[in-house]
Amino acid sequence: MDEYRSIGRTQKTYGVAGALRLNIKDQYLDDLFEAKVLFLSLQGQLIPYFVETIDDQNNLLVKFEEINSPEQARELTNAEVFLRESDLADINPKDELNNPDWDRFKDWLVVDEQGKSIGPILEIQEFPQQLMALVNYQDREVFIPLNDTFLVGVDEKKRQLMMELPDGLLALN
Repeated sequence: MDEYRSIGRTQKTYGVAGALRLNIKDQYLDDLFEAKVLFLSLQGQLIPYFVETIDDQNNLLVKFEEINSPEQARELTNAEVFLRESDLADINPKDELNNPDWDRFKDWLVVDEQGKSIGPILEIQEFPQQLMALVNYQDREVFIPLNDTFLVGVDEKKRQLMMELPDGLLALN
């Protein structure tokens, strides 16, 4: 059975031929240009769409086979885009930890290095010097700094962030 990796999102339609703008994470751009099929998350299912063309002249655009009008393309806007793991070039796992797309972790569970649940991420907030996760910890909201120093691992299947937090951090909030 195939495993899938989220690489970005579709955005607005473009032009009259049914093209869509894409917002793709930088580390997956090369994989995108090699892709023959992209999977869109629609109504809770991953639906395959075969790539007709991908253009990056002014905007990153995709034209799918059998999507030939703005009306058809509009049904595919704001969908999460996936590639099969087997279609991805080998990515160093450290790259994902060093340059994560933090916004995608909303609603994920934060666990400590022993696997003990800290709590779900309610939202990601940007402060002048730091991104922070607002986490529901023991029936109260606490802020946890989001940086690669504290991040130990990412479990895509379980939707968990493994973090090694400094002693006393959860008591500060």
